[in-house]
Amino acid sequence: MKSSPRAEDLTFDELKEYWRGFRSKNIFFTYARCAQCGLVYCPKYFSGEQLNDLYSSMEDNTAGEKLHVLNDTQRSYVEILAGKTEVSGDWLELGGDIGLLTKHLFDLPGVKNVSVIEPNIDVHPDLLKLIDGRGTTAANWSSLPPTERFNGIVGVHVLDHLLDLSDELDRIKNCLNNGGSAFFVTHDESSLLRKFLKSKWPPFCLQHPQLFSPKSVARVLQHKGFSSVIVTKTYNKFTLRHIAEVATNVMGFGSSITKLIPPVAIRLKLGNIATLSRMNS
Repeated sequence: MKSSPRAEDLTFDELKEYWRGFRSKNIFFTYARCAQCGLVYCPKYFSGEQLNDLYSSMEDNTAGEKLHVLNDTQRSYVEILAGKTEVSGDWLELGGDIGLLTKHLFDLPGVKNVSVIEPNIDVHPDLLKLIDGRGTTAANWSSLPPTERFNGIVGVHVLDHLLDLSDELDRIKNCLNNGGSAFFVTHDESSLLRKFLKSKWPPFCLQHPQLFSPKSVARVLQHKGFSSVIVTKTYNKFTLRHIAEVATNVMGFGSSITKLIPPVAIRLKLGNIATLSRMNS
């Protein structure tokens, strides 16, 4: 899948304009499919230095949606996790953003501490207040104590963003206790929505150097030594108004009519999947 123009044909300064948001003119790096595992990925992408520039200071990931609605979606992810494995002891969250999922992890009675890696340092004050000494807030892996180990690691829409997927999965493995769990939520590039929207599918964007399907995420994790991979379709909760705003921006229609649509929240399957895997004991 490729955009017109292709991201690889533009300068870094030009691409900054397309880093965030939904629009009819969608620019992204060309995607290819791995012949072995089926992973969809960008052979050419930003450098690490460029990504640090783009991620270091940006708006949170709410995208204008109401917090209580997004909160319901994050709660549903934790419910899926708790329904498939014991969630207790010390956990690590990757990409904690403003801490919506972090809070729900703390609500589980068996959880002792939750540490968070979040590259957007602008949200760290809110995360520190939420964690309140029951964990660590870090901008990257090197800021965590090198010997620290966790019973589980959670990453919601994190794997899609990783510059070096193989290296990051190795880091995750090394931080897990034997028998520990890794839980990820990702977009599903094999979904009907992706097939319908084609190049206008919002996850085709500059922030995603790779995109997964149930088959490819299982193959990638098994190749890295994870076992008992379970993939589940997830629901998202959004207001009708927010869905209309995103749809009109993506399709290029006038958006003034969206103000007439009530902000009623509904539950939808939008082509996301949750994946639970374990380290061998």
